[in-house]
Amino acid sequence: MSSEIVLPVAAGVRVRLAVPAGAKPEPPGDLPAVDVASLPGASVPLRAGFRGDGVTVRVACATAPSTGWAPGVEEIVLARAGQIARGALGGEVERFEPGDVVAAGARFEQRFEAAVRQGEERLAARGRHVLGFVGPARDGVLCTVACTEPLPGGGCKALVEATEVEGAWVEAPPPSLLVRGILKVAEAPWEAGGALGLAALAVVALVIARRPRPRV
Repeated sequence: MSSEIVLPVAAGVRVRLAVPAGAKPEPPGDLPAVDVASLPGASVPLRAGFRGDGVTVRVACATAPSTGWAPGVEEIVLARAGQIARGALGGEVERFEPGDVVAAGARFEQRFEAAVRQGEERLAARGRHVLGFVGPARDGVLCTVACTEPLPGGGCKALVEATEVEGAWVEAPPPSLLVRGILKVAEAPWEAGGALGLAALAVVALVIARRPRPRV
């Protein structure tokens, strides 16, 4: 049996979190920290956790301006979210397997599975990232739900799938003029270099380093 808890995030976004029936909230001090200090304008409006029947369900949501967005950046954002989720599972992570990043309407989603050892106890973990954009400025909203339970598990899958991140989602913002130019340089540096000038070339190396490579 499970129950649903509705948690507000920001800009009309809310999480319908599925938790075990009778689950109790975790104290804020027991929740993993989410540091977004290096991202201008970013905040973490939601951090919450619930425990019941040996199962722990946690959710965290961050918001940030979408400045600098470009196609393919979702891979970078969700890869970073996976690193944070892995660190937040606690104990020794013996296995962490992220799934594919998929478009779900105007959003992007990614699921993951993991195995964790905490002392003598071994836990199974499942989770899901949801990335979307809201409002006239198309601000980014990223929510991660993670569930852990003693092996062999079986309950977390249903809880993660039943959780919904709801909002008036809009399409991802188009790349700015500068970002479009930089991406063009990354794809054809000699042809585009003259049009953009030295100012754009100064940041091309950074974009190339961070841009996901095409899958073969």
